[in-house]
Amino acid sequence: MARKRHAQLMKDCKGKCELVDYVPEFYNTTTNTFRYYDERGLSYFTKATHLTPLGVEHIRHIWSDLCKKL
Repeated sequence: MARKRHAQLMKDCKGKCELVDYVPEFYNTTTNTFRYYDERGLSYFTKATHLTPLGVEHIRHIWSDLCKKL
């Protein structure tokens, strides 16, 4: 349902917006589960929607790439 809503928002935005999707970064396609911890057992999240500093570093490239487009 959320992806449908995001698709509609992007359509309404008419190319002026950028959708940031973290699913590819945290989804493990081998086990078909989300990764909440790195290989050392350190958490990417403090609560359901808050990233730890490790989580921020894990997705930093997404925001760096977005900023380069500006």
